[in-house]
Amino acid sequence: MKFVLSTLAFVIFFTGCATLPKDDDLITQIGVPKNFMHQKTLRTLGQKNIDKKDYLQTFFDLFQDKELESLIHQALKNNTNLLTLESKIAQARSNVKISTANLFPSASVNLNYNYSDRNYKNVQVNYNQNSLNAALSLSWEVDIFGKLSALRKANVQTYLASQQTLENAKVSLIADVATYYFTILQLHQMIEINKSIINNLEDIFLITEQKYKIGLVDISDLSTAKNNLLSQKNNLLSLEYSLEQNQNALLVLLNQREYNFNFDNEKIFAKAQIPIINSMSSRVLLNRPDVSSGIYTLRASFYTKTSKQLALLPSLSINGSLGELLLSSAGAGQLVWQIASSLAMPLLNRQSLTQAYISAKENLKQAYYSFQNIINIAIQEINNASINLKTSQESFQNSKEGFRFFADVLENTKKRRYQNLIDDLLLLEVENNYYQAKNNLINASLQLNTAIILLYKAFAGNFNTIEEK
Repeated sequence: MKFVLSTLAFVIFFTGCATLPKDDDLITQIGVPKNFMHQKTLRTLGQKNIDKKDYLQTFFDLFQDKELESLIHQALKNNTNLLTLESKIAQARSNVKISTANLFPSASVNLNYNYSDRNYKNVQVNYNQNSLNAALSLSWEVDIFGKLSALRKANVQTYLASQQTLENAKVSLIADVATYYFTILQLHQMIEINKSIINNLEDIFLITEQKYKIGLVDISDLSTAKNNLLSQKNNLLSLEYSLEQNQNALLVLLNQREYNFNFDNEKIFAKAQIPIINSMSSRVLLNRPDVSSGIYTLRASFYTKTSKQLALLPSLSINGSLGELLLSSAGAGQLVWQIASSLAMPLLNRQSLTQAYISAKENLKQAYYSFQNIINIAIQEINNASINLKTSQESFQNSKEGFRFFADVLENTKKRRYQNLIDDLLLLEVENNYYQAKNNLINASLQLNTAIILLYKAFAGNFNTIEEK
């Protein structure tokens, strides 16, 4: 008796002291800086203030495109990865219900019917037997030390982690769909531009060939013209292949065989608004569902370890039965009941229980290291997305300036050609420079949109500091 009381006191002290730190304290212990290094950069770039909305509406505020919005809704509805995660959530919910039910007594009803005929009269005294009996069995493992409760808490945390994993997958899916969408827009227009460049290079080669035949240019000029033409044709083939790849990748995300959307080429110049970041404290990390999932997984591992440790202590079980003879040749109505309790201490299987506890401790370590890795990746993504946005915006402004310059040069060159001050060869070369500047602007626009998408993904669609709880 003294052993049981002392053990119970130890368990009460253990379960009261062994608790995980709060979310903020946990992030602090990881070593996260109070503020991120590029918060001033983002504050100078911000163009639009995003109110507190969910991650989906936030994205639609940044990128106001109805066709893109329709694609994202289809992906969120049909994507197989999301459907798989939803199924895992249902499994986790069932595990919670199972572990909850294990805290309560379990009952079962047995109905037995026995019949013997006259073929056994030489063996049995009462050779005509016909009986029917029913029994109610009751069993209950009393969770005096909290082993079953800890297991239930672990399943609850696993269920919450699976929910956050689904939310993180949705944010990533939105970002991937948008990236493929803008890439397809870029490739569509670049293919058209490269076709125009190829037409000009073919004319340049013909003009150069004529000049070579009459001795105005040497073979090196002709070979350069031919090489430029062939290189541009190969570039066009590469663009067409990239377009096919991105279209197929988008179809995989949509879980469809084809789509009926019109990718308007001019949309590539419509960039998104850069959100205004009001705060970049370490609490921003708690907005990310992958961080929340890591916290829940860490808690689940902690409760699992606790359950395995408590399994080494004695277990109290209560069993009972209530039966009645419903029908018999000897009479009916006999009621029998029985109640028994037992306090069992694991002995022969203690080695396996000890090893299970050691394995649970290692799982807790792995969960902590995994959570630390999630935090490190989150910090890296936020820092990279911040500086990437800055450089992408500067690159877009430079490309826009270059495009305007070559547009003016082309306009002046056309006037000079109209006045017969230059030949067609120079006009074609200047026109190709204009097309190349347009290609550069398209690339810069895609990079800027991609940078905003990466920033959205890094903040998990929430640019507001999480409120104090």
